[in-house]
Amino acid sequence: MAYIIRQGNDLARIAKDDTDRDQQNLSFEIYSSINISDSDFLKLKTSKAVAVIDGDNVTFTDIESGSFPDQAALENYINECVLKPLNMFLDQSSNNTKDIYATALSYRNELVAQGSDHDIDFASITFPLNKRWEEYCEENSISYLHPLQIP
Repeated sequence: MAYIIRQGNDLARIAKDDTDRDQQNLSFEIYSSINISDSDFLKLKTSKAVAVIDGDNVTFTDIESGSFPDQAALENYINECVLKPLNMFLDQSSNNTKDIYATALSYRNELVAQGSDHDIDFASITFPLNKRWEEYCEENSISYLHPLQIP
């Protein structure tokens, strides 16, 4: 069972299971969770849908694929939206016991590593990339975290 973690009607995080939900760096006095299906979680994780929260009701709306016109635009997204929260999470020593830590560390290492022995070679991506980064990762079997998964 996957979850949306919300503050009021605002989406704060997504979690693939109970462990990920319980290991968020959030106060559940302020935040609460709503069960969602694994298929709806995958839509959110791959950025193929948005969730609209109204009380305890969640509506998922499919969205069109995104686009990165060039490598610089993709790298800007990764630096600002992915690496910043990853680094904040990984730099806090109290997080190294969380189950998601190893995945986060591996993902960061793949994003910043250079060379052909890594899963991600930005120079080999054809631009414009007419999909969201998370969708690209899913289609290319790259282990990744959506920014909303990062505690």
